[in-house]
Amino acid sequence: MKTYPHLSSPIRLGSVEIKNRMFMAPMDTGFGNTSWGGFTPEGIEYFARRAEGGFGLIYSGGTNADCVVDGCDGILNHPAEFIEQGKRLNARMERYGAKMFIQLSMNVGRNGGLKTPSPVPTLGDPSVTTKALTLDEIHTKVEEMGRAAKLCKEAGFPGVDVHALHWGHLLDSFALGFMNHREDEYGGSLSNRLRICKEIVEVIKRECGRDYPVTIRLALKSYMKDYNKASFDGSEEVGRTPEEAVEIAKLLESYGYDGLSVDAGTLDAFYYAMPPSYVPAGFMLDMAAKVKAAISPCSAAGGRRTRI
Repeated sequence: MKTYPHLSSPIRLGSVEIKNRMFMAPMDTGFGNTSWGGFTPEGIEYFARRAEGGFGLIYSGGTNADCVVDGCDGILNHPAEFIEQGKRLNARMERYGAKMFIQLSMNVGRNGGLKTPSPVPTLGDPSVTTKALTLDEIHTKVEEMGRAAKLCKEAGFPGVDVHALHWGHLLDSFALGFMNHREDEYGGSLSNRLRICKEIVEVIKRECGRDYPVTIRLALKSYMKDYNKASFDGSEEVGRTPEEAVEIAKLLESYGYDGLSVDAGTLDAFYYAMPPSYVPAGFMLDMAAKVKAAISPCSAAGGRRTRI
């Protein structure tokens, strides 16, 4: 704390004050969840122990909000159970002065062989091409995010995180020009490719109130030279550049997002998405600093370092 005195100072995300600047980033634990994304007693205990350890803000792993388009089970199919579990979990958070946001997901698009903005090669098997989302399906997914956020609020969670403009997941494939070939209002210009992100935060604020905090994760650089082909040194980039990431961050803040967390990489370049020991620690902090200079608040995750 003496080295980083600001870590112990509070910070606000929308209307919610977080007691310090130590955030537990969203992670899929592989245990502690029901098949539809709720919390088992073991899962509640897992997060409670992290709150006891001192984190000010804790994110859940990705929680499915689309129970319609992709036909996946999710919290909207189990509202009473989710509210009961959420209230028990949030009571544990309050005991230690921590806050917990649920990370809501529209699913992972090409990374799971599901529908995408445009037909593109599936992650890991370029011989299989994804199917494109229709306009009605896009609108349905957006509305489901609003419904899921409202359920999270009813369960006592003081905010939500949107999953995610990173790793080549669904929202990332909307935003990346080389993945998005649409010719309607969701393709073309950067603002069009981000339109779905704008609509998501708008529908959540409509359902939960303007002061309900909404954050989102953004990858600052894709490290891709083609589908299923990584660029270890970052050259031949076909995806996002740090310069474009700054412009995206500014737009996200203007849309109404209350906070941004940043990382790097895609699942095509997994050693940047989940950095092993041979990737320099904190490799993306210089990129994150440029975003931090443009918007606030911003947190950085990845490479065994987190700073705000």
